[in-house]
Amino acid sequence: ATAWDGMDDGQLRVCGVDSVDAESWYNKRIHPGHRVERQMQYEGYLQHEVVPLMKRTGSQLLGATGTSFGGYHALNFALRHPDIVTHCMTMSAAFDIKQFLNGYFDQDCYFNSPHDYLRNMGDHWYLDQ
Repeated sequence: ATAWDGMDDGQLRVCGVDSVDAESWYNKRIHPGHRVERQMQYEGYLQHEVVPLMKRTGSQLLGATGTSFGGYHALNFALRHPDIVTHCMTMSAAFDIKQFLNGYFDQDCYFNSPHDYLRNMGDHWYLDQ
């Protein structure tokens, strides 16, 4: 059996979601605090609009994947929402977002930088997921 078989019989759904990187991380015309704020809005969109559409299948399984900066998005979303994402696979991704922040770093930046928040993770709810 292949992934195509799963898609043909409705057991597997694939949804491609574009990013807002040009409005967030890559937007050098705005303050880094606004960049991370736009990222947080994007995450809310994924969590409250995209995920409910994907969960209409009735499956409790939801995977996230991506390449390059899409890999960052997939992993960061999966790590921040282990109650939603059950599987994650990334390819060739950079997980330290400091390169986009010009030295700015607040709590929202910290919690969007897996490179930083994972090393200090002690919350058993997240770790148990």
